[in-house]
Amino acid sequence: MAALTQERNNIRDMKSRLEAERDMLVKERNTQKLLQTNLQDLRDSFEANNVGVRTRLEGQLKELQEECQILRRKVRENEIEKMTFV
Repeated sequence: MAALTQERNNIRDMKSRLEAERDMLVKERNTQKLLQTNLQDLRDSFEANNVGVRTRLEGQLKELQEECQILRRKVRENEIEKMTFV
């Protein structure tokens, strides 16, 4: 009888340890999911920021290229004008 009581106690202890381990694993899994979600949010935010920066820089590049073309045209016009007076 004492052996059965001891075995029952051992089984209860084992059950408690297994439940505690399960709870810990569930908590860890939830934490991992949260970390993965946060990481993906950071990646998405980074990508969106990069797209915005790239778009802005492309716009600035286009403006500078247009300005450069205007300045080249003015230089050519000035050169033609100088040649005409010479």
